[in-house]
Amino acid sequence: MSSRESLLIELFTKWAFLFFIFSQVFFENTIINRLAMVMLVGMVFLLCITKSKFYFHTYFLLAFLLIIQSYFYSVNGGSINPSTSLAMTSTLSINFIIALSIYNYILIHDNLEESLFSFAKIGTVFVITIVLLSIISGGILSGRLGQNVNLEILGDSVSYNANSIALIAGFSYLIYIYKYNNTKKLLNIFLVLVFILVIMLTGSRKGFLILIFGTPLLVFLFSPKKWLRNVYIIIILLFVFYIISMKIPSLYNIIGIRIEALIYQIMGSGVQDGSSETRSLFIERGWEYFLLKPWTGYGLDTFRNLPGSYGTYSHNNYIEILVSGGIISFIIYYVIRFLILIRLFLNLGVNNLVKLMFVFILILLILDYGLVSYFERIYTVIFIFVLCSLSLIKINGK
Repeated sequence: MSSRESLLIELFTKWAFLFFIFSQVFFENTIINRLAMVMLVGMVFLLCITKSKFYFHTYFLLAFLLIIQSYFYSVNGGSINPSTSLAMTSTLSINFIIALSIYNYILIHDNLEESLFSFAKIGTVFVITIVLLSIISGGILSGRLGQNVNLEILGDSVSYNANSIALIAGFSYLIYIYKYNNTKKLLNIFLVLVFILVIMLTGSRKGFLILIFGTPLLVFLFSPKKWLRNVYIIIILLFVFYIISMKIPSLYNIIGIRIEALIYQIMGSGVQDGSSETRSLFIERGWEYFLLKPWTGYGLDTFRNLPGSYGTYSHNNYIEILVSGGIISFIIYYVIRFLILIRLFLNLGVNNLVKLMFVFILILLILDYGLVSYFERIYTVIFIFVLCSLSLIKINGK
């Protein structure tokens, strides 16, 4: 193959990656998203052939074991709802292929930072688009951001969840803090403020957790010698954020009341909102079901089929995995994540990108307490970013 053809494949692979991230953020589970996945996998396959390189990590072996375990457990009658478990197994298989493709794309090009910036830029366009569509629909302050935005894309209905918007905004927000630390450009600070406003408008406690945990930790890691000054600044900003959320009626109805409920839940006092109480109930019931079948569980995605689940998932990834596949699935799924967390912590001195990825994985593990993420593709993408940072340390000999 000529050098020109090789360069074209590299360029098309980059476009396929950008197209996939764009479609995943804007048009999840549509024909556009499915087309983007096919293009990404096909182009990365060609890239691996032309470069004669293929990267694999222990994570993928464990992910494959989880898929195999779920499949055999489903077909052998271990799942209380085999069709549901097999459908989720198929979803995990697709996510496995996408994750392996992105992993090889980033490592072959050695462009993790560039890929992160691409994600953040697409995230910026996304949140601005959602805000504009919400203004057009007249619902920018009438409820949580995105709830009034519904689109029809080539026959597929697309709606936007406030928590998903907040999480895309939250991780993009952290990337721009990293970018500002490197460049000191005021534009990055402006975008950071935009993302804070968007997270407020979503009323998402998950987005709020990214702000209150991610911001001080990332700032401290970037400037440990100025930690005291930075702590004062962060306390003042959080206080201003709290006052604005509580004193402006429209914002209080969106985010303030949910912050109050979160504080009450953490302190174990006061009145919680219905959402918090329901999540706590799911955790208690999930734990009770886990204790009845601690080693095998009930099959992937079957929490919704158990009495008292109200036909939905547990809203807690730890409980969901324990109920789905018991202790074995829990170990397969989480052992690699905690090992990566530890290894990144031990390598914090390598560069600031490693520090950013350490914050990413820590936040992912914290958020798993309040959401079910094991099948969500956008979370898989974020985790692959983290995994690539660790792999690049080994490849580059740092």
